[in-house]
Amino acid sequence: MTENQAIELNLDIHADRLRARLVEKGTGDTWADGPYHWSLQVQHPDGVLDCRQLRDARLEQDAGALTLHARIGGLLLKQRWALPADQPWMEETVRLANDGDAPVAVMGIECG
Repeated sequence: MTENQAIELNLDIHADRLRARLVEKGTGDTWADGPYHWSLQVQHPDGVLDCRQLRDARLEQDAGALTLHARIGGLLLKQRWALPADQPWMEETVRLANDGDAPVAVMGIECG
């Protein structure tokens, strides 16, 4: 769990599946409470593959942020949710890296 003056974010991993709960502290309104999904479309010789399953998922927490490390579609995924202590918002960053020898063409990505 991490929070700032306005938002509380809870993330939990079970069996390579992420669950997210996002609450506005001032009103108590819940903006999200359920599974977090990914869809990564990569070019393959047989067509475009739609990859949705994370592998080797783990969470890391540091001051005011949660970071997900995982693999999806043969790529490394690093997704960070930061809640600046002095601001009423959340910053989300998604990074994909290819640690293999062959190029990977990403045709699209969706998450949420």
